[in-house]
Amino acid sequence: MLDNLTEWLILLGVALLLFGGASKIPEFARAMGRAVGEFKRGQAEIEKELKNMTSAQASPTQTNQAAQPNKDNQTTGN
Repeated sequence: MLDNLTEWLILLGVALLLFGGASKIPEFARAMGRAVGEFKRGQAEIEKELKNMTSAQASPTQTNQAAQPNKDNQTTGN
């Protein structure tokens, strides 16, 4: 019966009109807009933290490799 998103959105709109009244629709839309904005800010913050963590983990590995002498280039004193 309600197989796609369009039908669900139409049903939701009719239900809002019947039960919430016309004055509640702008409030609902504002709340949804704020929720989407907050979600995007949280997503960007998490992506930033993950990027910082991966770059911080990559840096010590590179510095450790540079600090350790290469065994192939060392000559023995025999």
